[in-house]
Amino acid sequence: MKTFRPAIVLVAVIGLLWIASDNLFPSGSWNYRMTVTVETPEGVKTGSAVRTVSYKSEASLFPGQGGRLYSVRGEAVVVDLGRHGLLFGLMYGVCDDFDYAHLIATSSFPSGEKTAPGAKVILDERQYPMFVRFADLNNPETVKAVAPQPGHCGSSCHPDSFETAFGKGVRLKAVEIETTGDPVTALIQTRLPWLATVQGYLSGKSIGLTGHLYQLLDKGAFKQGN
Repeated sequence: MKTFRPAIVLVAVIGLLWIASDNLFPSGSWNYRMTVTVETPEGVKTGSAVRTVSYKSEASLFPGQGGRLYSVRGEAVVVDLGRHGLLFGLMYGVCDDFDYAHLIATSSFPSGEKTAPGAKVILDERQYPMFVRFADLNNPETVKAVAPQPGHCGSSCHPDSFETAFGKGVRLKAVEIETTGDPVTALIQTRLPWLATVQGYLSGKSIGLTGHLYQLLDKGAFKQGN
């Protein structure tokens, strides 16, 4: 029996290290739903998308290193406005806020996975995602920014108002997020089939901040994760 003691000790040590690692460097994930509500002459239209926020912790060995690292799996919100077209609430925020999809969740629900499903936060305008539409859904080059107020999108986007983009009487009513136990949605490619072939920027390359919007947006604005 003595010959087995080192193996038993080794297993016990590994177990203790695993428990300690889990406590010192926790990881986890939780889901939230973003819902966009728009008023139209035909009535209120809504669209939503469920996303997963995941995090892992790393040791801080050097200044600026370590802490919690976040990632998101999910897609843009699509609101079908009927005869007015489709509105997309992107995974990005205005002014190239690429971390928007997890920052809006962690700022709204600081307790993360400890927050019970069903907790809701109505966002104010400063917290909105970037909104866009396509003049031609089959042509990514026709993407255009849409904003509830002038200047909301930033000067590089030159956004249209909701009424300019979709017609008189169309306006953004509310954007809210809610913790949920529902699974992540995967519907964006039914609306934008060409997205499956995009590897990076919609244009295939970036030419900097002087380009058109399709040259500034990449696939991550519409879908992140597998």
